[in-house]
Amino acid sequence: MDKFNIGEGKDKILVSYPMAREDHHNLVMKSIEKFPKKEIVLLDNYYWKKRKSILKYKFRFPDIALLFKIWRKFKKEGAKKVFGKHFLYFLTRTYFRCKQIESLEEIYSRLKPRAHIAFCSQTFAEDTILALLSQKDGKPTFTLQHGLIVEYPYFTSQSILQENLVSDYSLVWGKKTAEVLEKYTDSSKIIVVGNPKYNIMEENKTNKFNPTTGTIFLPVIGTSSPSKKMLAILNNFAKNHPEIKFNLSLHPFDDIKNYSEIITATNLKYCPVKNVSETIKNSDFIVIHNTTIAIESLQYGKPIFRYSDDFLVKLWKNDDCFKSEKDLEKLFRKLNNPKKYLSWSKKYQKEFRENFYQPKEGTVSENYYKKVLEKIKDF
Repeated sequence: MDKFNIGEGKDKILVSYPMAREDHHNLVMKSIEKFPKKEIVLLDNYYWKKRKSILKYKFRFPDIALLFKIWRKFKKEGAKKVFGKHFLYFLTRTYFRCKQIESLEEIYSRLKPRAHIAFCSQTFAEDTILALLSQKDGKPTFTLQHGLIVEYPYFTSQSILQENLVSDYSLVWGKKTAEVLEKYTDSSKIIVVGNPKYNIMEENKTNKFNPTTGTIFLPVIGTSSPSKKMLAILNNFAKNHPEIKFNLSLHPFDDIKNYSEIITATNLKYCPVKNVSETIKNSDFIVIHNTTIAIESLQYGKPIFRYSDDFLVKLWKNDDCFKSEKDLEKLFRKLNNPKKYLSWSKKYQKEFRENFYQPKEGTVSENYYKKVLEKIKDF
């Protein structure tokens, strides 16, 4: 249990985190930072999964009886006709998942938690398994929000996730997220608690648009055509604005090699971002397509330019969108008007309040603890 950074003690609130991503790990830790340490037990895979050494794994002789049982079940159901050449892959993946359930069931039985808080129980198997074990044991389960939750104009995996909420309760950032999820689940299962990373909106003291530095944030679907089309427009735009430095930030799952042929402007550079908040704060504007950073940027009231295509999600009034280099030029000229710049800042203030709930008393993390305790007592 030590290798997964699991604490000890029964009848505590079990919090699970399954990824090797630092930004999401920080979100989870900030969410629970005001929980009394004696009341939580943390199953944290972050540091173990981040290790690249093969020595972190242990060899175990295969459970032949289980493999044979799965093979017989597959054969009986005619799975080979369905999976074809991928039959062995699905056989071994099913075996792996069964062993994972056994392992987590053993951990759960040792801890006997009073409740479970998942990073994202509808996405990650570890979180899903622990949530289901908790529900089987009659304990309340919660899942955190870690990214943008909106209605998409096209079918996406997010649509499936929103329809298949596993945990009993969803702890969400604000009113807008709640409105989306209410279309898929009962409103009593949605708890608006805020985002612990964004407690207050910082005042933008700039009263005119005179940019010298901007940051381009590409979404997780980096190798798709929208990102490449957007970057091609921005590359030409950068050439016509040598006075502005354009920094390019990629999603952790992306690779700069996917865009090497597009980037030719000398003032457009790939700059790995370690701290998103600081990067936004130090930029005069940001450019995005579909990414959570859009609403995170609201905290600083900086201009946000969004690339518009058939895949664009509606976050607010689309008066900050562009489809071409010409459109972007118009937006830049429009913001040269101080009144227009001020109106955008006010719009962002309103959107910030709707996207990030601010508790009247205490911190956001204290609000998480309070709401979770209320539901545990009422469950």
